[in-house]
Amino acid sequence: MVLVVIGAGLLVWLVLRGDSADEDWARYYGAGKVLAIGCVIAGTALVARRR
Repeated sequence: MVLVVIGAGLLVWLVLRGDSADEDWARYYGAGKVLAIGCVIAGTALVARRR
């Protein structure tokens, strides 16, 4: 869950800061990757818990 919160926080911070994705695409890509990895890990943990 920590990675999900960090990734979402980074994306919100980038959007509120006003940078466009064209100028600073690497930061958006990195924040999206952190968010995606966090979602996969959280989803895997939830599925394993239900079994």
